[in-house]
Amino acid sequence: MGMMMKKIISCRECGIRKNQQPIVDKVPFNDNLIMCVDFAAHKLPEKEMTDSGSGKCFPIKELLRPAMEEMEKNGYDFYYTYLLKCVPLLNGMIRKPFSYELRNCFRHLCEEIDELQPKAVLLLGHNTYLPVLSLLGLRFKKWNGVYFDIYWHKEIGYIPVSHPAMLEKSRPHQYEIYIEGINNVLQRCIKH
Repeated sequence: MGMMMKKIISCRECGIRKNQQPIVDKVPFNDNLIMCVDFAAHKLPEKEMTDSGSGKCFPIKELLRPAMEEMEKNGYDFYYTYLLKCVPLLNGMIRKPFSYELRNCFRHLCEEIDELQPKAVLLLGHNTYLPVLSLLGLRFKKWNGVYFDIYWHKEIGYIPVSHPAMLEKSRPHQYEIYIEGINNVLQRCIKH
């Protein structure tokens, strides 16, 4: 993991490098790994920038905790990362990345996936799953409720799901069903 992390941190392929956040979660030493990919890191206060393993850097962990607990009982560990390793900002607000920025960060995500060989990759939210599936050459089909589909690429299952933060805000009553949907799709993916 050391070389890959150094390569990502030293990346200077595009102009958003100055906004790089703690980008790589601690990798569990477990062959049964599930990768969770969020869109972009949040802009953190300077004092938290080096805290690369904390929940502050990957706040989505808490919203996925019920799904994590179920999978951890079955011997799986979770690894968290971002599609965009550096935050594309415009006047202090996250902006839509340019296509070359997205492709560059996608290349680093592919390196993480190739090195870690997760059993499943959860793509959190449409800002993440639409570009990732497209760049993999896969076409997204709208899902039915929380029956999430699995898209296979190089023997790894990619699972696009609604972003849990959006669900928490707009449909909190569906949160338990959402977590159950994630557990079901992960089980289907792993049994494949």
